[in-house]
Amino acid sequence: MTPMIDVVFLLLIFFVCASVGQVRESLLPTELSGGAISTPLASEVEKPLGEAWVRLRRAERETRIEIESRAFSGPEKFEQMAGFLASLAAAAPEIPVILDIDGEVPLEEAIRAYDACRAARFDSIHFAIDPPPPAPEGT
Repeated sequence: MTPMIDVVFLLLIFFVCASVGQVRESLLPTELSGGAISTPLASEVEKPLGEAWVRLRRAERETRIEIESRAFSGPEKFEQMAGFLASLAAAAPEIPVILDIDGEVPLEEAIRAYDACRAARFDSIHFAIDPPPPAPEGT
């Protein structure tokens, strides 16, 4: 009888310890549907027509910002860029923004450009990278 009581207590301790790390379901944010039997028809979502390329280039110790066909430079370039991005995001926030940042651009200015895109509330922001060099022949 004593070994059976020991086994029961060990199992009790095991299950108490195993259940401590679980998240209570009542705390998880979930939205339940109203209980409809039919599913809504999937409407085709239109893809964005293009991409917004934001290019940061460094020339003569100054960064120049190019978006679409517009260029921004001078001391107010980031404020001008933020205004243009806000107007672009108001028209089409679903278009992807691609940041093409030259290697010579200071990190502070690259982060300011990224923050301006985030503040404009674009849905997706990406970074452009150089393609990998071709593999040498014979390998």
